[in-house]
Amino acid sequence: MTILRAVRGVALALCAALGLAAVPLASAHPALATGCPDVLILGLRGAGDSLTDSNGMGADVLALANIVAGQVETYGYTVGLEGVPYAGVTGPQVLVPDQLLPAELTAQAYILNREQACPRSAIALFGQSEGAAVLHEVVDDFPSTVDVLLGDPLHQPLMPYNWSRPGNGGFGIAVFPWAVLGHSPAPISAWLWPQLRSYCLQWDPICGGGGADFSVHTGYRNDRQLVLTDCDGFNCTGMGDGAATFRAGPW
Repeated sequence: MTILRAVRGVALALCAALGLAAVPLASAHPALATGCPDVLILGLRGAGDSLTDSNGMGADVLALANIVAGQVETYGYTVGLEGVPYAGVTGPQVLVPDQLLPAELTAQAYILNREQACPRSAIALFGQSEGAAVLHEVVDDFPSTVDVLLGDPLHQPLMPYNWSRPGNGGFGIAVFPWAVLGHSPAPISAWLWPQLRSYCLQWDPICGGGGADFSVHTGYRNDRQLVLTDCDGFNCTGMGDGAATFRAGPW
């Protein structure tokens, strides 16, 4: 299986969310605001990732975004990739809820602004590491179509949206420090579960994968454990072959 087939189902879901056929028919495009793509992928980067490199979304998120974009574009639709430009997320801050809050508020404002500016665009939200923690906390606030968390420091076991592979049964590195401070990760509403998947690579120490090798945490970009390939057939939402009938949000 080539990497470009890896997220064919995600692409189908985004097309379906727009009410579009998965065929390259320009006449099928909905009326879009000027400068708005059919599909807008917004990426939330991890600690240390640049706002100027990798589209401002970090290399792990960009790897997934590029695959999804390639699939959607084969159906004749336009795709935009943007990094969500929050500041101040630098490693240990994710362990303290109040220190993560500025990034959450900035991300909320940016994503809401993009949704209001492009109301007919299907929105995909992808986050890795601290970006996944930020997305975990705010994802309930948006009518997105597809949501993906990679290496979430707020990962919790036994969630129905978790990847079923080994390594997904632990607690993310921030969960217990938050609990000591009287906080817990924001619950993700049940209506989002079918469109969301949280991935934790086995041995990824940040999301509770059971290891101590921090290099694993940036292995998502390399399709380690076939983490990107899992999205084939829209398995990244737990819907299997249901991508053709998938609908989410007010599209």
